[in-house]
Amino acid sequence: MSGNLYEWCNDWYGTYGSDTKVDPEGPLAGTGKIIRGGNWLTSAKYCRASYRGYTGADFCCSAIGFRIARSL
Repeated sequence: MSGNLYEWCNDWYGTYGSDTKVDPEGPLAGTGKIIRGGNWLTSAKYCRASYRGYTGADFCCSAIGFRIARSL
């Protein structure tokens, strides 16, 4: 699912290593949180699930939301 809002993720922003990984994890702490996907404010090049940006952990905007997920 993507579109309408950037998805605010719980991961802290940081660079990934050069080795290939499935579902890589960022650093344990930081100042920026990951946002993914696009939103109604951005151009089409950001509207894809692989887009990875970041914003301040306390930043608030009508174009950023979050998805509630449950694991069994």
